[in-house]
Amino acid sequence: MKLIYINKGIGNRVGDTIYLNKKLKQFPKLHNAILLHEKKHSGRFTLQDLSLDINNKELIGLKGEYYQFIINNPNTWFNFLPIMKIKNSWTYDLSLIFIWLFVIFIGVLIWFLI
Repeated sequence: MKLIYINKGIGNRVGDTIYLNKKLKQFPKLHNAILLHEKKHSGRFTLQDLSLDINNKELIGLKGEYYQFIINNPNTWFNFLPIMKIKNSWTYDLSLIFIWLFVIFIGVLIWFLI
């Protein structure tokens, strides 16, 4: 498994490669928690991967530091998009696609019920 540091996003696994934001090196506990989380992913989409992203147990006790990192580094917001460009190639995250579809579905449902 390869580990590559990038300038945007937080952490992502594509196949056997894990991409982490290089600024995470300044936050060892957060870095290790996110790395552990990405290692648990299968490298392809499974229901277990979706469950990992929803529960994200590795960040228990680090939520404050995690959200502060996101707020202080706007380039991490790219990690919440279901389709992104990493190292000159486009990739997608099926977990995020399903999460976005669910959120949009609930929003539309609420819109029509109001």
